Amino acid sequence: MANDPRVSALPHLAMVAAIVLWSTIYVAGKTAVTLVPLAETIAWRFLLAAVCLWLIVAWKHYDWQIRTIGFPAFVGGLFEPGVAGLLTFWGLTLTSAISATVLFSVFPLISVLMGRIVLKEAISPLVVIGSAVAIIGTFLLVWDDAGSGDDSLLGDAIVIAAMLFIVTVQLLLRRLAKSYGKPLVVTSWQMTGAAVSGFLFIPVLQEGGEIATWMSAGPIEAWLVLVYMAVFVSAITFHIYNYALRFIPVGRISLYYTLVAPLGVPFAAIVLDETVSSLDLAATVFVVLGVALPALPAWWSRHNRSIGK
Repeated sequence: MANDPRVSALPHLAMVAAIVLWSTIYVAGKTAVTLVPLAETIAWRFLLAAVCLWLIVAWKHYDWQIRTIGFPAFVGGLFEPGVAGLLTFWGLTLTSAISATVLFSVFPLISVLMGRIVLKEAISPLVVIGSAVAIIGTFLLVWDDAGSGDDSLLGDAIVIAAMLFIVTVQLLLRRLAKSYGKPLVVTSWQMTGAAVSGFLFIPVLQEGGEIATWMSAGPIEAWLVLVYMAVFVSAITFHIYNYALRFIPVGRISLYYTLVAPLGVPFAAIVLDETVSSLDLAATVFVVLGVALPALPAWWSRHNRSIGK
């Protein structure tokens, strides 16, 4: 059963599903922050996600495993997606989206290196090549918007810090996934940590530290967006992501992140009525090829075996 191609393909299909949902976060997030303060967007999104997940944990009578899983996953959630999300949006207010996207495009290579150093994971040459191809696609994707002139070294540093938080927590969660499994419990603790992180930042980021003042006049759209981000982009996505972490090396799994940008382009075009250029389409091809490249040898081997039967 372990060698069944259907079983080995399931974590990768799970990651594709996760990335499709994640790619909607830019449209949903842009809508949310116009209706709800930033810190509260983070806090309420992840609190709702945590409540949904803990209800499932209780229904299935899973052990919370506070000492072995709970504490490290909770602390990980404080930083990613908690602090990392706040840092990313803060950095974007100080630098251009061009700089932020380019900086995040090196995420796969940093993950490969950190996975090798910390977890002693092997680095496939195709993973490195695929990362390079995907990075080229990312550069093409943002090329049209170059020259905005609002770059900031401080903003760049904050975005880099967010990226390092994400890589570090990925490594931590992969250790948990490999040692204990239990992706639902891991995700529940992670979402709880992220929610706490958001609420802790409310006194810092909101004038007077007031909370929930938007609710009295908040439109129904605010709650709909928050529920969508909580259930689909947080609870479901992080759960299947933590499941995939049990089977896919960090360096390889990070390649899927590069799909968020090209998948997000059509969402933005449809929902926000943004124009998609021919350069955007070319970038999408590069990124898809970069992500698919490491999987081609295994696919080709299975294809040849099926023909030989």
